[in-house]
Formats: sequence, structure tokens, C-alpha cells
Amino acid sequence: RTENRIQAVLVKRVADATARVSSANEMFSEVINHFASGLPHPDGSLRIKKASSELSAARAGRMEAHKRLTDFIERGIVPEDLKRTS
Repeated sequence: RTENRIQAVLVKRVADATARVSSANEMFSEVINHFASGLPHPDGSLRIKKASSELSAARAGRMEAHKRLTDFIERGIVPEDLKRTS
């Protein structure tokens, strides 16, 4: 059924987004821990900012993936990009 395929795609996107958050969180922790013992290396603040931005983007992506899945399950709203492929 089309509905089952759409839901499967949306669930996979939530799982992928969650994995991205996990990876970004690990990278952010590594960067922070590397510089936690003293003054940051000259490019340290840039690395921290980059890791923080990636973590924020990953979290936003996960929230969007969850919203799309919830909208589909609770309201029957099919995302535009999946309407074209279903």
C-alpha cells in the first residue's frame, strides 16, 4: 500500500536524522573535550563553532523529520516530496 511505503520512508528519515544527531553530538563532545583541558588551539574556537552548528542543524533536521512523520500519522498529510514519488 502507498500509505505503508510513505510511512516507511518517513520512519527511515527519522532514524537517519537521529543517527546524524548522534554522530554530530559525538563530534561536538570530542571537540569540546579536546580543548577542555586548557586554552584552545588557534583554530579551536572555529572547530567548536563548526561542531556546534552541525549539531544544531542535525537536531533541526530530526525535529523536521519527526514533524513530517507525526503529520502523516495523525493528520494524513503526505509531504510534497513524497506525493511526487508515490
